[in-house]
Amino acid sequence: MKNRDISLMIGKVKFNFRVGIIIEYDGKVLIVPETDIISERQYAAKDKVVMALIPNGVKKISKNAFLNCTSLKTVIVPDTVSVIEEYAFLNCKNLEKIKIPILIESIEKLSFSNCGLEKIEIPTSVKYIRSGAFEMCV
Repeated sequence: MKNRDISLMIGKVKFNFRVGIIIEYDGKVLIVPETDIISERQYAAKDKVVMALIPNGVKKISKNAFLNCTSLKTVIVPDTVSVIEEYAFLNCKNLEKIKIPILIESIEKLSFSNCGLEKIEIPTSVKYIRSGAFEMCV
């Protein structure tokens, strides 16, 4: 795995990060390391994280990967992700923004249930939306 630096603007403040390790800046920003798969429950219950940045190359977000991340507001998902398993973002009550990647063909059951999603763009690649995928969203 090769480390590289990236910059991120949050408000008027610029942050510099090194990708390749898990970083939580002040417990609020999570930068996922370069990998193929985000494992089951890997980031579950990180209740201070407000933004998660998933790098290019990630292909799968497993079950319960971000379960109960109650402060999470924004997730940046690259178009390399082709699978978001069930319950992946279950109970992320403050999740307002997520872009569904263009390779996704199915939005699995309860994957975004009990989230605060106000608007979501579903790409034309999606053929199935499983039961309760957006249940109890605002």
